[in-house]
Amino acid sequence: MVNPARTGRFGSTYRQDGKTDAIDAETIARYGVSMPMRSWQPPEPLCHELRQVLRLRDATVGMLTQTKNQLHAATHEAHPCKFVVAALRRQIAFQEREVARLIAEYEKRVQASPSLGRTQHLLEAIPGIGPVIAGTLLTETGNFHAILSGRQLVAYAGMAPTPRQSGSMDLPRHISKAGNPRLRRAAYLAAVSATRTSSPFATFYKRLVGNGKPRKVALVALARKILTVAYAIVRSGTPYNPDHLSHAPAR
Repeated sequence: MVNPARTGRFGSTYRQDGKTDAIDAETIARYGVSMPMRSWQPPEPLCHELRQVLRLRDATVGMLTQTKNQLHAATHEAHPCKFVVAALRRQIAFQEREVARLIAEYEKRVQASPSLGRTQHLLEAIPGIGPVIAGTLLTETGNFHAILSGRQLVAYAGMAPTPRQSGSMDLPRHISKAGNPRLRRAAYLAAVSATRTSSPFATFYKRLVGNGKPRKVALVALARKILTVAYAIVRSGTPYNPDHLSHAPAR
């Protein structure tokens, strides 16, 4: 499986602009011959189902937040409508139950699979990564099935720094954001949580800030580090060991 944008850009290097079925077929064929590719294997069905469960959980949490905001606004009206307030409270109670049910369903299903349960357990042992973030990393990567390196995982999350340099111009780097937004958000939240721990991750973050890095830049660097560590732990099957990170240099 290849991103169509790649074959399109590849085709623009040797042919004139234009789009027909014949041109597209020739472009794809040339790309397949010229570029190295790996066969794609779909993730196991259970992992795909678990991703749907967590995505529904995220959507429900979003609706819950919206309903709570509506309740706050309704109760601060000059003349609150008791019927509306009661209705919103019922919706909140229902949505909270649904969130709990979805989390329970995810935990039951993931533990039913030895391989997925193992990955979940390894990820949850990493500082800053709780059950939901671990589940997001697991499901959005297909249990790290197609990820070949920690650097590739960072790029897939859209957190790889993008250089912008030409001649004497050398602009500050920003993350690409050309990746999975759910994975990127999970990594960032893990970084925020990790700064509140006594782990080497927190030391790494404080060192960057102490060296003059803006807090957001330091958080993004920490998020990349957490993703790299998560990949190494899952691939090796070795549980998290803080001693492996305590002497790592800040970058």
